[in-house]
Amino acid sequence: MAAIWTTGCRQNASSSKSTRTTNKEQKRIEMYCEDDLVQISEKERNLEAAFDCRLVSHPQNSLSVVRVPGDSLCVVARPLDGADWLRKNSMLKITFNETPSEERRILHGRLVVPSVRELRRTLKKNHRNDRRSACIVDLNEVTFIDKSGMRLLRALAREGAQFTASRIYTKHLIEQLNTKRKSGRSSLFSSVFAGLIPILLSVLISTPAAKAQNRPVNGSVPSGPASDQMIRLTLRDAVNMALKYNLGTIESGENTRIARGQRLVALSKLLPQVSASASENVAQGNLATVGIKKLPIPDVIGPYSYSAAGADLSQTLFSFESIQLFRAARTAEQAAQLSYQDILDVVTLIVGNAYLQIIEAGSRIEAQEAQVRNARALYDQAVDQVQAGTAPRIDATRTEVQLHTEEFNLSIARNNFEVAKLTLGRAIGLPLGQQFELADTLPYSDISPLSTDDALQIAYKSRSDFRSALGSQKAAAQTLSAAKGERYPTVAINGDYGDVGSTFGHSHGDFTFQAGIKVPLFTGGRIKGDVTQGEAALRQRKAEAENIRGQIDYDVRTAFLNLNAAKEQVEVAKQNVELANENLARSKDRFTSGVTDSVEVVQAEQALASANDQYITSLYNHNFSKLFLARALGVARTNYQQYLGGK
Repeated sequence: MAAIWTTGCRQNASSSKSTRTTNKEQKRIEMYCEDDLVQISEKERNLEAAFDCRLVSHPQNSLSVVRVPGDSLCVVARPLDGADWLRKNSMLKITFNETPSEERRILHGRLVVPSVRELRRTLKKNHRNDRRSACIVDLNEVTFIDKSGMRLLRALAREGAQFTASRIYTKHLIEQLNTKRKSGRSSLFSSVFAGLIPILLSVLISTPAAKAQNRPVNGSVPSGPASDQMIRLTLRDAVNMALKYNLGTIESGENTRIARGQRLVALSKLLPQVSASASENVAQGNLATVGIKKLPIPDVIGPYSYSAAGADLSQTLFSFESIQLFRAARTAEQAAQLSYQDILDVVTLIVGNAYLQIIEAGSRIEAQEAQVRNARALYDQAVDQVQAGTAPRIDATRTEVQLHTEEFNLSIARNNFEVAKLTLGRAIGLPLGQQFELADTLPYSDISPLSTDDALQIAYKSRSDFRSALGSQKAAAQTLSAAKGERYPTVAINGDYGDVGSTFGHSHGDFTFQAGIKVPLFTGGRIKGDVTQGEAALRQRKAEAENIRGQIDYDVRTAFLNLNAAKEQVEVAKQNVELANENLARSKDRFTSGVTDSVEVVQAEQALASANDQYITSLYNHNFSKLFLARALGVARTNYQQYLGGK
């Protein structure tokens, strides 16, 4: 249940004097019933009985609901002044100050579900559709904002509104809003970095070479039966297992073997082809069947038999097409080997990220368990005070709701932790159902990276995907040259030698030899078609190589930006955690002393939970940024421990 009191004034361009206008001056009091338990039209006795309140009649039947000592409700029929409104937990005051260059909305009180709807209508009604004037929302006097209020603020932020705040609680919420806005416009690595990691990884493994080979780096082949013992898994163990059992690694290795086989096939067309044979023959012939008659020999010859053994040889002495096709196949094999090295880098990145996500999920469980302990202690304290008669029942109810909320969040954190472990197990090929725990914690450690120019030079030389793309481009050029070489003459020889006789003891040798040259004169457009296809394929490979060159530049520069930003985020988040802990301790002392109610402590606990969440996320961002930098430089497989640490 909530009420809203609004006032407004507009300053004209021609005068600095603030004047009240009839349509802007409002003292409008309304009552909202969240669960529709009562309506204004009900009888007074039902209203009084339902809310333990007193009702004062009003000519316009416009009611205002305010809290009175004892946590009861009082329904009055008069406009209240601003000071009264600010003392009520469930009320919101809005002040409008407008100039030709600025619209300022000053909010006082609590921005919660009942008041959000009225606030939205009020802002829409008083907003000027003038893009040149800045819209500023002042949250300095706001004491609490729920989820519906956050949704309203996000909508205002999308419309270009600016926010100001001085309290730790509201400043933290504004930082969340600004961070989410920046993440959607300019950076993939912001405070929502973890949610966008899959998008980044898909970019890293979606290069043309990767698409051509269809490398599913998130799958694996299970490495055998599971053991009953809990195994301790280091980062090195995880990477080494993935290099053996990851499906992307296996398929890329087999693609390299396929390319080697294609090279051997192309080479065979340049080498001699030799075969040997041996036979025993029995035959009988009839001369009359072939038109030979009246000879002084019998018409039927045989049966007779003979033995034969021999060898055949053929070789292409010169074929420019075959030479270029062999060179293209050899280059393609080298490109496949480089592509295999690149997939090792990608798998290392995938496994390292999965390992870091488990560490992050474990840290969230520890932080959430601490939140549950704090919430339980606060609830126990509130119950004791209620039983002692020093606090209203609402304090115990509020703290109990907070306790259940923290327990719910703890359940989510534990589930996310188990899912993260399954993800790592799938990537590295652990036996199905194998239980494990991480042996490395990978604490925060700063690095001193190279300059951007030096890093780019290293990346161009080290990135296997770029070198593979250049190899594919060279292979395409050689294939095009082979297609053009189809017009050239081909020189070949062949011959055979055999030993033939009635028996091998009564045999005699015979042989044939042939050499020739073949010149294509008319092929019906086949050669032109092959050349056209080769030219198109070459242009594709060139474009893909240049795209990867640009991707390397993007990856390196992005890695440096994200690394620097993550370092700053860690420092700020660490300070924020310290301040939130201090704020919570003071709020608990105030609550114990009876100076304040449980609302302040609950808000302090929420601020601490948010600060811990930011700190955990910033640590994950920093570690992943270092690993991503290693990948951008092309040294993730060999130097990942130098960037992350671990045993």
